[in-house]
Amino acid sequence: MNIMRNKLGSFLLLIIGGIGQLSSSLPYSLPINEDKSISGSYRFRLPSHTAPILYTLNIDPHIDEKKFTFDGTSAIIFEVLSPTSAVTLHTSSLLEIDEQFTSLVHIDGTIEKPISQKTDTDLEFFTILFDHILDIGAYELNLKWTGTQSGDHMGFYRTIDYTNPNHTRYVATTKFQPLAARRAFPCWDEPAFKAQYDISLKHYVDYTALSNMPVKTQTLEEDGMIWTTFQRSPMMSTYLVVFVLAEFESRSNDNGNLALWGPPEKLHYAAAVVDVIPEIMRTLESYTGLAYNLPRLDGVIFNTYPSLAMEHWGLISYSENILYDPEIDPISHRDDAFKLVAHEIAHQWMGNLVTPAWWNDVWLSESLASYLSYVTLDAVRPNLHTIDKFVVDGSAYYSGPRNIPVRWMPNSPKELPKLFSKPYIKGVAIVRMLEHMVTKEVFHSGIKNYLRNNQFGSVVTDNLWEALQESYNEIQLPHLNIKEVMDPWLDQSGYPMLDVTRDYETGLITITQINAENFDSGNMWTIPITYATTSKPDFSVTQPNHFLRDVKMSFIPDEINSNDWIILNLQQTGYYRVNYDWENWKRIAAYLNTENYQKIHVLNRAQLLTDIVDLAAEDEQYNELLIDMIMYLRRETNPLPWISAEKILKKFSDCPFQLYKSDLFQKFVLSLMENAINNFGLKDSGESEDSLIHMARIKLLPWACEFGHEGCKAVAPVMLRDILTGQMNKSFIRENAKWIYRTALTYANESVWDQMINVHMASPSEHNVFQYLGYSKNLTLIKKYLPLLFTEETGLSSLDIIDAFDSLAKGSADNYNFGLEYLIKNIGTIIEIFDKNDDGFMIEWLWGLFANEAQTPEQWKKLMNFVGTRSFKEQIDAEEFIEDYEYRQCFEKSSAVLKAISEKVVLYKFYLREKL
Repeated sequence: MNIMRNKLGSFLLLIIGGIGQLSSSLPYSLPINEDKSISGSYRFRLPSHTAPILYTLNIDPHIDEKKFTFDGTSAIIFEVLSPTSAVTLHTSSLLEIDEQFTSLVHIDGTIEKPISQKTDTDLEFFTILFDHILDIGAYELNLKWTGTQSGDHMGFYRTIDYTNPNHTRYVATTKFQPLAARRAFPCWDEPAFKAQYDISLKHYVDYTALSNMPVKTQTLEEDGMIWTTFQRSPMMSTYLVVFVLAEFESRSNDNGNLALWGPPEKLHYAAAVVDVIPEIMRTLESYTGLAYNLPRLDGVIFNTYPSLAMEHWGLISYSENILYDPEIDPISHRDDAFKLVAHEIAHQWMGNLVTPAWWNDVWLSESLASYLSYVTLDAVRPNLHTIDKFVVDGSAYYSGPRNIPVRWMPNSPKELPKLFSKPYIKGVAIVRMLEHMVTKEVFHSGIKNYLRNNQFGSVVTDNLWEALQESYNEIQLPHLNIKEVMDPWLDQSGYPMLDVTRDYETGLITITQINAENFDSGNMWTIPITYATTSKPDFSVTQPNHFLRDVKMSFIPDEINSNDWIILNLQQTGYYRVNYDWENWKRIAAYLNTENYQKIHVLNRAQLLTDIVDLAAEDEQYNELLIDMIMYLRRETNPLPWISAEKILKKFSDCPFQLYKSDLFQKFVLSLMENAINNFGLKDSGESEDSLIHMARIKLLPWACEFGHEGCKAVAPVMLRDILTGQMNKSFIRENAKWIYRTALTYANESVWDQMINVHMASPSEHNVFQYLGYSKNLTLIKKYLPLLFTEETGLSSLDIIDAFDSLAKGSADNYNFGLEYLIKNIGTIIEIFDKNDDGFMIEWLWGLFANEAQTPEQWKKLMNFVGTRSFKEQIDAEEFIEDYEYRQCFEKSSAVLKAISEKVVLYKFYLREKL
């Protein structure tokens, strides 16, 4: 294809037609960077004296060569924004630019050659220098290059699709976010530099070519190849450009404007997401007030992709995570697929139509798209409870590296990945807080203003604040400076912990804030305060009653009396946590243990549980309150608090509690679970089941069964038989196999174990029964089967040994003691097996298992006695081992909690079905 054909004419027409100048979409000016001595965050940023308007790209990939390469040419219409003699854009060491081809076309048709072309490999700059100053105006730059791929699946790369074992299919595609478009073509590779694209791809006739836009023309060349040219794109950033060559087929909706492409053998597994995509699109169009701007929205599914998905405008790239086989995949996988698809479609507005000008504001794309996708899913699939699950998950407080805020300025390209660590979770929690702070109506109006005012442009955070402020000011509400309130939430690391104390005579409440992640940081936030009291248990109004603007504030709440409790942060809408004085905690706990507990909003019930267990982990005095609080769970049948409670069980299983082996603790937990398990059931009710009930069941059943729930003990052997005979749904097996196997084999007799050992030998990867051996209630059976691990005839692996000893370490005290004795006596044989399998490093894993799971000082002492022997020191650095594991011993802490439980049991035995 002759790239100069008709180019000059179209160039002149474009200029005469007055195509929009990109400079109008830049919300700020970047410093001109012509000197490598410039340091700091702007050094790797492009100069701002030029900007692209239209790329005409022609890409010729050699897809079936041994080494993947591609040829490219471009005619780039760009604008000189301020007089300069140099044009600087991005390139990569993967591109070899043909400098003889480079030329500049002036608006009068004059063609000019540069006097020099320089590549800065560190900054990935390609600078074209001319012998005179280029005046402000439009020009055309012609370039030619050859490219190769790197090994990280970024840029333009080729993979092999092995879906059909009888046919090797090559797939070539792109992944440019954040800085990899320069690996495919020279460009202004920063998101603020938006331009339009005319893209053409050369390919074999049996390949399908895809890009952001629908096909415009196809031309058969003399060599039998096809040039596919796509319609011109809207103004968009380089990272959103995509092109694909593959032997794929598609599955479309009824209207034909939505399609998913992928390997034909797998497309039928996309049925669920194909059905939901039109609903998501309609809901997003309604919410944003803007119709989807492109002619169609396609997706393409890859079996190898460097991320879960990528929101390319008009052609979303997906990993196989969106495929759903109801016969094999649990419904939680389907729900995750819906969430992923909704997120990428939300990006078509948040990120594509309106784009952060630089990556430090990536939260504008990722956090807003995530929250908008949750709102959308709650509308189209309400039984998924997407927002509620996000809130109860609690990871917003713990996700990503500590001491990193949501928004910050990186000093080098290598730091860019860290910018993506906070927006997906912490950023979403902040957006949800903002919505409730200004009201849903104001937030919705502000989002529509933000999109409408900035469509096809690039933005900074202040553009969002301005749009929201405009909507807020239109309503008669107390004055609020949104920027002043919100910037610290984005720019400071950590989150607030509020300490609440009360004067029960005067009613005065005092609130103090600290940074929960770093007490000494000095970080402060303007915190929206909402509250409910016993006298006014209204949790529905989430617009703030007050703002905490300093370290401390005091006020007397409306409608509170001296006998009331007070609960802050209604529905967990604020991104902060709360600790109360002792008396208020006691009143909350007492109220939860009454028939009125449901007057406290379910999201607050869940949060109270999470907060109190964290406090007890740090301070033993909270053990009494902890037991009082969780005692209320005997009444609770809503799945949300139980999802939080499951996290409490995990904490109880680890240091500093480590209680899960205690018979008293197990019976105590089972007594609390009884109503919930009866309500949720032991089996799911199909794809239409409420997602929260399904989630709670999946989380609770392993604990209930481990602790000896009679229903589990009854059904597990039957379910195990159904698994072995192929009568059980595979999707149910995937989510429930562990508790079924463990429960059935814990109580199994010798005949069942003989059968299961034979099953394991035939298919160890499918059944792997040795991971349950150490849980058996019959120590005689353990003594019979454990030696099988060390006989050559069985051919078992090092992982089988690890699995068996892991279960012994986590099993009963007798099983732990036997396992440790066996390990000590047979350590030489075990080392030989590991060395033979090239798994010598696993020996430290074994000792670590028993160090982690020591339940008594006696067990720890026995292990340490062996650690001090020469035999141990020949394997592992004993001092380093002790240093690694000694701090994990939690005997005193676990004893204190058990003491609190035993004392409380006397008080609560009337409510418990079984005397503990």
